[in-house]
Amino acid sequence: MRSRLRNRLRADTRRGAWELWRALPRARPYLAPYRRTLVWVTVLTLIVALLGLAEPWPLAVVLNQVLHSQKPTGIIADVYGTDPNVWVVLISMLVGRFLIVVVGNCCTVLSHYLGAKTEQNMVLDLRSDLFNHVQRLSLTFHDQRQTGQLMSLINIQASSIGAIVMLDVSRNCSNRSRPDRIEPGRRWART
Repeated sequence: MRSRLRNRLRADTRRGAWELWRALPRARPYLAPYRRTLVWVTVLTLIVALLGLAEPWPLAVVLNQVLHSQKPTGIIADVYGTDPNVWVVLISMLVGRFLIVVVGNCCTVLSHYLGAKTEQNMVLDLRSDLFNHVQRLSLTFHDQRQTGQLMSLINIQASSIGAIVMLDVSRNCSNRSRPDRIEPGRRWART
């Protein structure tokens, strides 16, 4: 009996993390109640990425129009005219950059909050169903298994499915658009 369990554990470790991806379609019913929240997480992630890309633009305007005294072009000429006051451009670009950073960080916090809340609720639903299933099993099944190992498997597998489903999408997308926001300890391949 123990050798069969050891062989199964060795086979499980050889399969690796990609084996969990096959379980992903089975997690779909647990995500259905949170579809609207997942849409909001995706929209907020896109907003954060766009704001992260727009963040250096006011600095470029300050460098080109204020410090180098170049003639304004494009949207700057449309908003401020062909001969804008240097101080007006400088102050408005500083305020613009500040607003971009504040709105971007607010969207990041909200996206992370909604993503974590969705993941935790989905994992709670999955664990509840797993515990209910285990309670309905026969007593001989429970006599042959160690309770602690069974509980540990339920907790670990549910958390793994939750992590795969959410994939930290909002954190990855927003951090990839800004290399200075990558969290310590995480390494990303530059593409």
